[in-house]
Amino acid sequence: MALDGKTDQEGAGHMRHFQDRVLVYKRCGCVDATSGRQLGRRCVRLDKEEHGSWYFGVQVRGPAGRRERFRRGGFATAGQAHHAGGEAIVADLDSGPGAGYTVARWLRCWLQTQQGLRPSTREGYADHIRLHLIPYLGRIELGAAPSEGVAELGFVVRAWLGEGSRPTV
Repeated sequence: MALDGKTDQEGAGHMRHFQDRVLVYKRCGCVDATSGRQLGRRCVRLDKEEHGSWYFGVQVRGPAGRRERFRRGGFATAGQAHHAGGEAIVADLDSGPGAGYTVARWLRCWLQTQQGLRPSTREGYADHIRLHLIPYLGRIELGAAPSEGVAELGFVVRAWLGEGSRPTV
């Protein structure tokens, strides 16, 4: 595997790795005659310049701050795909975790991705999110300074519990 931008030897000339964390590869939509599945990067005709298109793959932070794979394709040249991948990395570095997400959007996504919840638990979570969290915290950007959200959350919790009560953990 080459990490200097040169063609990967075992990749038959259609996969390139770059030191700046951009994986560039070529694939097509050809279908295997026996299985009916796409060949993707395994197509023997990818060595031909006019066959297939170039894609990039990078790791970026998702809304929760964890690394996620981000892929895009349809580029005419490996250079175009690499450039677009580099722009995706720069955009990721320029923004904090969850950039572009509000607390409301993240809470809705979070609820949809929770597996194994009983229906009554899911309904209870949805009610709390809709009635209590989103009206007070929903407009806050996840990339915003945490103290802003924490201060508002403290206000909401005190309003729920009353000034003299303390939350149980």
